[in-house]
Amino acid sequence: MRAGSLPGVLLALLMALLWHSAEPVRAQFEPRLEGVEFRVTPPRLRWCGQPVTRIEAEVTWDVTATGAERVRILLDAPDGKLFHAGGATGRARTGEWVTDGLKFVLYLPELDRVAAEHTFRLLPCNTREYPG
Repeated sequence: MRAGSLPGVLLALLMALLWHSAEPVRAQFEPRLEGVEFRVTPPRLRWCGQPVTRIEAEVTWDVTATGAERVRILLDAPDGKLFHAGGATGRARTGEWVTDGLKFVLYLPELDRVAAEHTFRLLPCNTREYPG
């Protein structure tokens, strides 16, 4: 082994470990109630070279099929910090504060139910689960 190649070997080992030990990526939308649409764009955080630690995202929803007229979008849990309150359909933009592991919870106060949730994941750039 040549002098100076150890960092490259360590980096390759780290990337292999990340590649094989990463938990499977869940679907972008995990509904809890029928007819609910809930999207977060982009759906994942991407790490390529310089680590991405915070991004801006857009959250969109449509819960008209449930009969609910109001929603609350909470952070991390049904009793978490309020991000946005709105009508049965809508969209809201975050600031540049969305981080790995942050969960958005779509809560319907009239039904006292969680309608859907989405958790961000940090994925390495070369992961096969990251779309194009």
